[in-house]
Amino acid sequence: MVAYVEIGPGSPLVGAVENDFEAKIHGIRRGGANLLFQRPGTRLQAGDVMLVEIGLPRLESWLADGTVAMLAGNSHPAGSERVEAVIMPESILVGSRIGTLEGFSSRDIRVVAVATRTARTEGSLADLQLSIGDVLYLSGYRAAIDDAVEEAEILPLWPKPEEAAAERRWGPVLVFAAGVLIVAFNIMPPELAFGLVTLVLAGTGDLILRKGFAELNWPILIMLAAMIPLGSAVETTGAAVVMATGLVFVLPPESPMAIGVASAVGMAPQPLLIAIALGASIDFLTPIGHHNNTVFMGLACYRFIDFIRAGWPVTIAVSLCAVVSIFAFWV
Repeated sequence: MVAYVEIGPGSPLVGAVENDFEAKIHGIRRGGANLLFQRPGTRLQAGDVMLVEIGLPRLESWLADGTVAMLAGNSHPAGSERVEAVIMPESILVGSRIGTLEGFSSRDIRVVAVATRTARTEGSLADLQLSIGDVLYLSGYRAAIDDAVEEAEILPLWPKPEEAAAERRWGPVLVFAAGVLIVAFNIMPPELAFGLVTLVLAGTGDLILRKGFAELNWPILIMLAAMIPLGSAVETTGAAVVMATGLVFVLPPESPMAIGVASAVGMAPQPLLIAIALGASIDFLTPIGHHNNTVFMGLACYRFIDFIRAGWPVTIAVSLCAVVSIFAFWV
């Protein structure tokens, strides 16, 4: 692990050279200036600040016997705790430098040390670039660390944050329902209505915008956004008409067929037309049946087989309800 430590006046390291102890020095600051410690004969002095790569047990031992001390800015204030957390592949911290972690500094959380997978450490601890698998040693108040860990999508190793009891809150549900009603009665356009819903939820604290943006699946959103101009291009160039004509030529049209069957058996065409519409709308078996399925596939990390496993009972249930409804209302 890589950490900043300060040599105290009575430390046994005073007067030692680089190779006299079990730690790799990456940098030394003396009197506020960087020291060229690789120069032969350079010895450590009280007050030197070292950026060292050292095992956690050895560091804990040094801190316990007073060999070194944490910097004043990295010491644990009263009531604070230390949490170790590993950076996961989906974390928003991948590729960030420690000095730019606004989500931590805004909550008064200090990165005390880092167990990094980077083979070479240059510059200061703040310049260290984080990668997947790095372990952060955080110091701060427990509630603030729990929020930052969840927002950054990193996995706490020790101690594990306590899971809060589920709280049923009806405020966000009512606000969202009000937005739906506003759109349903044409009081306001959808983009304005749901934009207002977002502002209200953010204002009441029910929606944390930073956390919401962190949880968005950007590849799926970019794909859906890219499909909008693609659809417009297919329509304006006439490709949509060509494809629709080809499909009609190859496949028998279902609606005229349904009307013909209804006329042949002497019944109203509405039940058959409703059945065709429902058949085209029941799309729970694949992630490509509807764009909502595609969005949730990314958000929930579903696989293709998961839609088949969970979709077939839903498909059967909806189909049975559709048959019952058709017989109840149209036959």
